[in-house]
Amino acid sequence: MALSQEGQIEFRGLLMGPGTDYTVTHFNPFARVTRADYSGTNPYADGGWSGPEFLEPVSIPLHVHVSGGASAGWWQRHSALQSALRPVRNDPSEPEIHWRMGGRDYMMYARPRTLEPEIKNMMTGDVTTACALVALDPSIYSGGDDGLHSLSLGLYHTIGGLSVPLGLPFTIRSVVAGGLGSITNIGETPSSLAIRINGPVVNPMLTVSSNLGGNASLWFETTLQPGEWLEIDTQARSVLKSGFISMLAVARGTFPLAWPGENEVRYLADDYNDETTAEINWRDRW
Repeated sequence: MALSQEGQIEFRGLLMGPGTDYTVTHFNPFARVTRADYSGTNPYADGGWSGPEFLEPVSIPLHVHVSGGASAGWWQRHSALQSALRPVRNDPSEPEIHWRMGGRDYMMYARPRTLEPEIKNMMTGDVTTACALVALDPSIYSGGDDGLHSLSLGLYHTIGGLSVPLGLPFTIRSVVAGGLGSITNIGETPSSLAIRINGPVVNPMLTVSSNLGGNASLWFETTLQPGEWLEIDTQARSVLKSGFISMLAVARGTFPLAWPGENEVRYLADDYNDETTAEINWRDRW
């Protein structure tokens, strides 16, 4: 569902905020708590922290007010809110909460934790509900329809590169004809990549280069037949063949990330063909 107004929030298809039946009176996805591993020789020294620092999971308060419609109208709206804030349990993917701020959409992966309406005014339908979500990943990502970026590549290859007869003062240089693209992350934190490699292909490889993150190469010692594919999550470091067979044992190299700024991507393999593709998806990350 697209967000059209500043301050709107969307969670599991329920739109809240300006222009809706739900007035958001409090929403704060920006608070962060840092903890330290209190170990070592002097873990509680005055003013000192020991060990590495970690970000705790983020608690996101969300207070939603429904006004009017008496008890029947409130119950109808509350039922939709209750459905959106149901427990995750066996959901196939982590729920996403999207919000619009400064003309841009943002997103976090968040799980519902609290749904507590103040029902003393239920008969009038004028009820505020205190909700809360927990984000196990404290990162903020680009959200909305335009926040998920994509790049599709064929295999890297060049054309040209012929030399003219000996004695003439120039050569015909090769030109990249495919398999080279760029990924831009406008955030401030390296972002993971969701990659799908479609067969047929022999020993496919992806390389990602950036000024901040250097060069990372990930390749697979396997052959994909037509109709077979690999799905790679570079944050979870998982590799599945055709949706269910783990191929982590044939993965080599480093799982690449989209570093802040511009990243150059190449898709290579042992044998060239014009049927295979690598499809890459990512979000900006803060």
